[in-house]
Amino acid sequence: MEIPNKYVNSDSEDENNDSNEEDWLDDEKRFLLLCGLVIKGVMVVHNMMNIPRIPCHTSCRTGNIFIQEILNGHPRRCYEDFRLHVDVFKSLCSDLRMHYNLKETRETIHRHFHRVLRAVLKLSGDIIMPKANYNDEVPRQLLNNSRYYPMFKDCIGAIDGTHVKASVREHEQAKYIGRKGYATQNIMAACDFNMCFTFAWAGWEGTAHDTRIFLEALRKPEVKFPRPTGDKYYVVDAGYPNTRGYLAPYKGNDVRYHIPDFRRGQTAAQRAPKGLKETFNYYHSSLRNVIERTFGVWKARWAILKDMHVNYSYETQVDIVIASMAIHNYIRMKGHFDEAFNKAQQESYRPSRDVEGNTSIRINGAQEDITTRRRQDDMYMSSVRERIAKNIMQSI
Repeated sequence: MEIPNKYVNSDSEDENNDSNEEDWLDDEKRFLLLCGLVIKGVMVVHNMMNIPRIPCHTSCRTGNIFIQEILNGHPRRCYEDFRLHVDVFKSLCSDLRMHYNLKETRETIHRHFHRVLRAVLKLSGDIIMPKANYNDEVPRQLLNNSRYYPMFKDCIGAIDGTHVKASVREHEQAKYIGRKGYATQNIMAACDFNMCFTFAWAGWEGTAHDTRIFLEALRKPEVKFPRPTGDKYYVVDAGYPNTRGYLAPYKGNDVRYHIPDFRRGQTAAQRAPKGLKETFNYYHSSLRNVIERTFGVWKARWAILKDMHVNYSYETQVDIVIASMAIHNYIRMKGHFDEAFNKAQQESYRPSRDVEGNTSIRINGAQEDITTRRRQDDMYMSSVRERIAKNIMQSI
């Protein structure tokens, strides 16, 4: 005997109602449980806020005992306190003692600081320089990147200027205060594609133009400014002249250069470089970004660069800049894993720089007198730029 359909439907409806009621109860229980957890969490946070904070670094040790505690403790603590890993810190101390006459003494912290600073400055003379064969080899960072090779195969690095906050006497501040509204020292530096500084000239007042510093470096042999030979060159931005050994981008109000300029626009077509000049500038700016990354790693490591202590003389502030660059190179050359360098090598890295400068190329005074030799160099580098630009267009 068949069961009437009406009875089958009725039973199934009752089962569904029971199931829905159970689901509703389960949802209500979960909601009440969630509310309870939230309230409990709020109470815990409230109680924590009313409890005085306990310092993380509570060591009462001082001097050598404190240093040994850090070096023999958690490896992360050494990096956070000294900005170097334990093995690199020990290696640096050993080299300073052995090669730069830095010995242990019972002097004040102030004298210790300046003795160590002088030793690191001696190190900078040996470590902030191009490699012996930098004019002969193609940097592997270019050789292994089809975006730049073979178009930029003769490039050996980048040059740019950056600013660091300075503490100067009140009557001297006018020449050190630029667009940012505070006193800075202007530093011109060169780097290779391994993010090592190959040249640094610090101490210029904040209002000094990049072009002026560049031309002074070319004019003075004692400055030891890197001078590429043969077809080699550094990439420089629009604030520098396009002269032999130093390749600048195309200039003009209607020609974009900096990478952020190419990120503006609602469509891909608006953001894309237009024509030969903008396409060259896009690749050139991307390649020159290595100096931005290098500055970014250097500044992020040393908090003192963000705010120089007023008790340091300006000469000492200049020495600190050079010394910190030397240690930057030392860390990189040791070849160990370093969080700051590793982060800077990633494509998503965006260095945070406090840069001040003017990208115009107008200069004042006697330096407006450009020699015939300089004009010939400009023509030479202009032809190099044109050739590279055409090769880029052909490779796209």
